[in-house]
This record gives sequence, structure tokens and C-alpha cells, in this order.
Amino acid sequence: MRDGKLMRRTALLLGLAILLAPRLGQAEEKGRSYTISPNEHIHVIQRKVDLLGGRLELTAYPATIQINSRWTQHVGFGAAAAYHFMDTFGLQLLGNFNSYLARETDLQAELRDKALLQPPSAPSILTRWYTVLAMEMSPIYGKIAYYKNAMLTFSLFLTGGLGVADTAVQLLLRTPTDGGREYKVAASAGLWPAGVVGGGFRVMLADHWALRLEIRDLVYSARITKLNGCTPDELSQLASAPTNLSEGCRTGAFDPNTISTDAKLAEGRADGSSETVNQVSGYVGVSYFF
Repeated sequence: MRDGKLMRRTALLLGLAILLAPRLGQAEEKGRSYTISPNEHIHVIQRKVDLLGGRLELTAYPATIQINSRWTQHVGFGAAAAYHFMDTFGLQLLGNFNSYLARETDLQAELRDKALLQPPSAPSILTRWYTVLAMEMSPIYGKIAYYKNAMLTFSLFLTGGLGVADTAVQLLLRTPTDGGREYKVAASAGLWPAGVVGGGFRVMLADHWALRLEIRDLVYSARITKLNGCTPDELSQLASAPTNLSEGCRTGAFDPNTISTDAKLAEGRADGSSETVNQVSGYVGVSYFF
């Protein structure tokens, strides 16, 4: 009997403690007086305000610079238009033009001048421009708090697509007056199917503006059998006295004042070499969203 009474009293005390606990907590809260610091705001539960789904993104790339410049150097600019079907997926049409610089590196010239070696043309092929239709996926995004309640949203994205590249082979002349080098206008090596893979980082600066930093790898396979549409035999004729040229041989692509010299240089560069080219470049762009 005593054990039963003891158990009932214990249960009664526990019940009273549970009932009185909320009231004691409320009384304690009423006695507190403090303000919440801005540093205590929890940003991670705030909703993402920079939504991309259903928006058109126009991007200008004022600078595109080749990174793996062992045999070639490319510096150019580009432009792109992308439609985002959802926040994490979109299609982009990109065009890049290496108008600032597209030439072989000094290493190539040293091999010719000092070692008397003519490197194969395909590994040092130049890309004058290319265009691709690419997919863009953004599987990762986040937020950065940088001033009081202000935040920047960012996303990491991957790209991949197919297109076409316009290529050329550089013709090189030595100027005997000062021992320097004169870089002739490159001879066209034709259009080649190309692919692009890469990734980047997008930071939303405002509702309509964003900054893009990217790395892309342009990949294509080329075989140098013609330059300006002319075979080595036709280039040999141009260097002396042309007699029977095909319609594809574009003699107008050569400088009429130095056509014989340029054709002789082109003949040596149409060497039939082939290569799978990888041109890795860094891109800096600014985007506007509609």
C-alpha cells in the first residue's frame, strides 16, 4: 500500500511540474529586455529572389583569352544569348571571334629559326571564330551576405554543345633588314565541326545584371590538306605560273602583290597533318536579363 501511495504522489508532482513549466518560462521571458543584432539574422532560410526560369539572358564577353597557349595564342571577344527554361537548365547560342590576336607562339618561330624545323601545321592551327549551340545546367547555387541585409546570389554551371569553327594556318616571313618577323595574313584551313565543354560561375549583381566567369574547352579535329581551298599542287602553280586550277582554289584570298611568295609558303604548310585540337580559354562576361 505504501508503495502505491508513493507512486501516486510522484506522478502527481511530475504532472504539476509539466503544467507549471510554460508559465515559468513566460514569466522569465517577460523579465528579459534585449534587441536582436543584424548579425543574428538567418539568411539561409530566405527565399531565392533572383529566379532565372523563363528569362532571356544576353551576355557580352569583352575578353576571351586562351590559357593553354603552347603552340597558339588567341585573344578575342564574344556574345551569347541564352533562354532559361528553368532555374537549372537553359540553351545558349554563343559566338566567339579572335579578332584581337590569333597567331602562333614564339616557340614555333624559334623551332624554325634556330633548329631549322618546320612543325606540323595541324597542332598550331588557328581558330578565327566559332559558334556553338550549348546546354547550360546550374546544379548548385547559393547566397553571400556582404553588407548588413544585402545579399548576392551565385550559381555554378556546366556547359556543353556542338557547332562549327573557322580555322587558318599562319604564314611566316622573315624580314632581313632587322632580323625580326613579319606575320602574314593566315591562310584559311576551312570550317570544321567543333564541340565545347566547360563550366563557370555566375553572380547576380542586381535583378537584371550578372557577372560571368567561365572556362571553356574548344575541341575539334582538323586535317590540313588545303589552304585557301588550294591543294599543294595548285599552290605550287601559283608560286610559278598557274595553268589548271580548280574552282575551289580561291586565288583572291591571297595578297595579289605577294601571291607567288605566299603561295610558296602555303605549299609548305599544307602538309596533310592532322590533330585533335584543344583550345582552353577563360571568359569574362556581363549579362543582362529580360
